[in-house]
Amino acid sequence: MKRHFLLSSRSILFFLFWGISLSFSNAFAFVIPDTGVTNCYDNQGNQIVCPQPGEQYYGQDAHYGPGTISFANNGNGSVTEANTGLTWEVKGAADGIANYSNPNDADNIYSWENAQSFVDELNAMNYAGRSDWRLPTAEELGSILDLSKDQPGPGIDTNFFVNCKAGSYWTADAYAGDLNKAWVIDFSSAGDDFLDKSNSFYVRAVRGGQ
Repeated sequence: MKRHFLLSSRSILFFLFWGISLSFSNAFAFVIPDTGVTNCYDNQGNQIVCPQPGEQYYGQDAHYGPGTISFANNGNGSVTEANTGLTWEVKGAADGIANYSNPNDADNIYSWENAQSFVDELNAMNYAGRSDWRLPTAEELGSILDLSKDQPGPGIDTNFFVNCKAGSYWTADAYAGDLNKAWVIDFSSAGDDFLDKSNSFYVRAVRGGQ
């Protein structure tokens, strides 16, 4: 079964969260790229020809989108997305063994508090020629999801994001209801959640915006 059908209800909640976040914060505003979903379904989950306006089941994700995700490889271990203007870290070695002497190692996982030390190390090494890397907000990290990818993912364009792990990634956003928790984006399920900051998850740095 396709991932975009399994997650339709979670995706709706996810994008509602984005809208609320953008409305009530002073975060950098940008055009959120399309989800990548191009197929339509009936209420039983069967794929159908996408309906026309006025027909039953019209108005699905596949009918809309502010802009297709458009990545450019910068040739220095980073990728820039055209809609948002954000530049993303591309992970390096992925041999299944964490290597914390290399903050760019794809296997490294961090608690939320230690995720900032990862960013500090990237900046100290002037990764990709820049020293202004930071943790992404939930809206920013969610903007590079590709919901057309089958589970277990990773739900991202791996032509650009090589070595991407299909798991949860920390965002910079603490959960307002409990400051011991912070938001994560799951690149396996495409879901979002707020989890205890003591948990260890992957991290991907971003620069630009805000």
